Amino acid sequence: MDPQPLQPKPRVVLARESLWKLTVPNNCAERALLHERRKELVLSAYAIYSDVDGLRDFDVYVQPVLRTIASSRSRSMLTLALTPATFDAGLLRHALASANELGIPSMVEVRDLWGRTMLELLAAARPTYVRLSPEFVHGAGAVPDVFRAMVTFGEFARARGLQLVARNPRDDHEVDAARVAGIALVQWGSLPFFRDESDGLARPTLLR
Repeated sequence: MDPQPLQPKPRVVLARESLWKLTVPNNCAERALLHERRKELVLSAYAIYSDVDGLRDFDVYVQPVLRTIASSRSRSMLTLALTPATFDAGLLRHALASANELGIPSMVEVRDLWGRTMLELLAAARPTYVRLSPEFVHGAGAVPDVFRAMVTFGEFARARGLQLVARNPRDDHEVDAARVAGIALVQWGSLPFFRDESDGLARPTLLR
């Protein structure tokens, strides 16, 4: 019996965009470094596989791309944007191990409220970076509950040797909150990972 052809999935978002990362200075007098945007260019293009579901999809659709990237001169990073509803410990371990084997750094973005067990599984998978989505960053300079959540993440990351990144702080107050919470890296980029982040932003081309 002939094997069934693969279905046309997942949906892929392709776009070219600069994504920047910088170290938050401990000395507030060095704030000018942030304003002048003297940052490290992390990457300048994205391919987002939004419908990858399980190990088979990862191996069929994403793994070949990672292998091609690893053999090129491109600077790349595997980023997984996870919510409690999409968390898959097996896929997480497999994806991060695959990236590590190929010499590609990895980053997992935490979105929505994770329980302690999921965070411990994330730490055990040893991503290169753990990134806080904007919901954990926006308002951290003024809203006590948001700041406390950021501090909790910072303490968790330090205790387990994880590098924590705050995504898209909007002003000095949020950058200062990240610094006080012990978060050493911030990152800017406008390409949305989720539909509710796309309002008011340029939409990339969608390919099926």
